[in-house]
Amino acid sequence: MSWGAVDLGSAKVSVQTLAIDPAPGSTLYVGTDGGVFGTCVSARCTLDAGLADGRCVRQTVPASVIQKFDRAVSLVRQVPTLRPGRARKLLRQARIVLRRAAAATTRAARGTRRTISPDCAAALTAVTEQIVDGLGV
Repeated sequence: MSWGAVDLGSAKVSVQTLAIDPAPGSTLYVGTDGGVFGTCVSARCTLDAGLADGRCVRQTVPASVIQKFDRAVSLVRQVPTLRPGRARKLLRQARIVLRRAAAATTRAARGTRRTISPDCAAALTAVTEQIVDGLGV
């Protein structure tokens, strides 16, 4: 697991509490004086948040994209139990699958028979790029 900074929009934030949802696809909750903020700490949570994005509501994301998302999550979930060389290989495979998913969402938003809006495709592409950046390979 990797940790990244969460921008709460303030230069000085006093964290009162931290909580992690124990369910798969965990979310990290940070309690501050300004309220509670949640951030995803797993690939599944991040992808699900992208699919639930307001720009993708009431749109049918192609099955091929969903399958690629599921495959990438499966690869990432296997990493903690593997030796370093094999883990690196699976992370590279996950990166390739996520980039193919991003390309598929872009194709789905083009042409006269598009299945999702360009805004939804942009949201899903951004989510996949965020995960790829977090893989570290």
